[in-house]
Amino acid sequence: MTSERSGTHHPPAEDCILVLQGGGALGAYQAGVFESLVKTWREPSWVAGISIGAINAALIVGNPVSRRVERLRAFWELVTSSFAAPVLAQGFETLKISPMPPMGDIFSPQEIADIIAYVATLK
Repeated sequence: MTSERSGTHHPPAEDCILVLQGGGALGAYQAGVFESLVKTWREPSWVAGISIGAINAALIVGNPVSRRVERLRAFWELVTSSFAAPVLAQGFETLKISPMPPMGDIFSPQEIADIIAYVATLK
């Protein structure tokens, strides 16, 4: 199989697997990598991540194929804007979640799901 855009040959049975690591600001870079990947090759068959990579992975697989890049871009524009801090603070208050869990604790899976759902409702 040859990609129409890049002219690169990829065997039809070759899997495209995207693994995203943690590292805060690295997450914005990952969003750009995903956008380039789908433009030049194809959607990954598997997506996995840790920390910020897991949030990006959730945004990728949790949205329809046609909206994935758009939703990643919207998320990263929000969290890197000056608008983000007060809006997220309001979200934590609304969701009754402490933005700084006690030392050694992490957000529960439900708290993370609630935070992502809250951010997804913002325009």
